[in-house]
Amino acid sequence: MADSKRFYYVAEDGWCGDFIPFYEDGIFHLFTIIGKEWRHLTTRDFVDFQEHGVALPSGGDEAQDQFVYTGSVIKIGTRYHIFYAGHKNDAYPNGLASEVVLHAESADLYTWEKKDDVFFAPDPDRYALDCWRDPIVFASEDGYTMLLTGALKDEGVGRRGCIVKATSKDLRHWEALEPLYSPYCYDSLECPDYFQVGKMQYLIFSTYTRWWETQYRTSCDGKVWHTPNDEVFDGRAFYAARTVAANGRRFLIGWTALRKHYKDDEPYVWGGNLTVHELFADENGNVAVNLPPEIESRFVRPLPKSKALHYGKGEWSFSEEKIVGKDSGYSSVCIAKWEETCLIRTVIRIRNGAAGIVFRASYPKFDKWCSVVVDTRKRRLYFDRSNKYFNDQFFDEERPIELKEDGIYELKVVCYGSMIVCYLNGKTALSTRCFEISGDKFGLFVQDGEAEFLETQGMGL
Repeated sequence: MADSKRFYYVAEDGWCGDFIPFYEDGIFHLFTIIGKEWRHLTTRDFVDFQEHGVALPSGGDEAQDQFVYTGSVIKIGTRYHIFYAGHKNDAYPNGLASEVVLHAESADLYTWEKKDDVFFAPDPDRYALDCWRDPIVFASEDGYTMLLTGALKDEGVGRRGCIVKATSKDLRHWEALEPLYSPYCYDSLECPDYFQVGKMQYLIFSTYTRWWETQYRTSCDGKVWHTPNDEVFDGRAFYAARTVAANGRRFLIGWTALRKHYKDDEPYVWGGNLTVHELFADENGNVAVNLPPEIESRFVRPLPKSKALHYGKGEWSFSEEKIVGKDSGYSSVCIAKWEETCLIRTVIRIRNGAAGIVFRASYPKFDKWCSVVVDTRKRRLYFDRSNKYFNDQFFDEERPIELKEDGIYELKVVCYGSMIVCYLNGKTALSTRCFEISGDKFGLFVQDGEAEFLETQGMGL
């Protein structure tokens, strides 16, 4: 496993859950849930991290914050405030709210004091008592606004989830209003987030009703919310993402789930590694994510070259300008050695069919491999691996793509331990995992068509 304190962070003693980001003076403060508590880490570049221990501990089994659930950080004057959800397991069966918004303060972001001046519970006449969490607080015209995960009372199973809006004049006394967004689609809309670019407003949430995913909506007036054609930022292993703004840029910060028992044919479980994308949004509502240059720039050493080993019967030609592959079936060619921590980049002109990158591959036998596929016939980017058989029927790991008129696609794949994070054309992300394939080379492939690889680089640290 790669160093857990670099790049895609994970704690050595526990999987990281929801990340709560806050930025100030060049430092990203990332609070994360591990077990029952919040921990605190910092970074300047999403590459190297410092750990600062527990920020908010569990209050104990008898306390409302038996589990410290997700919240947010806001600075007012010289003081920092955390609003978080306190979850108590035995409250709901006894007719009490199992989740309540609580409050903590700090003078420096590192030492926090829980306060007893906020105990914001759901109104039992309107909202369910078992879903009241993940508050995010920001300043608004009349004081302060809170968005939080709620559930409509007595609604149908799996469709009660909503994002509740609450307001306050003083950060202590909160009034819940009608839901800001209630689509009657999901059981829960977790970890809400909100930001604005020009006149366009963006609402972000995560849901586990269909599968794990982070979605967004757009609005021009904050009342009617529209679902874009591609409403997710990443694949179905990427979850609980929130954004943070820094120096005119915005980052999307979530986590990529681990698989049970660290096996490729087991289901994903809650918690995993920090995963950060840079987010771009324009006034027309278009949203894209890409690899932060701070991460990309660390990969500077070319991976060792390998013999041009082939698999399949396709035709391959090599020149200084490009590598060309053609096959009516499947064919691959080895380019270089693969390393556990590396960045592979290629620019592909796909004439027809599918093409992409192969890694963790065992040439020429080719019985072990992972691949990231740009499929122009099915209009999708997807991940595949050699050990996926009939007993591995979990969801496909794929993202829709737009076909380009010139047929040129830029593909980047970051490998970091079991983590695989892919980017297409600087706008589409797909994060996934591989634990059990141990081939040591990477290469290129074509399938049912022809492709020109105009630029191909494999870079290590």
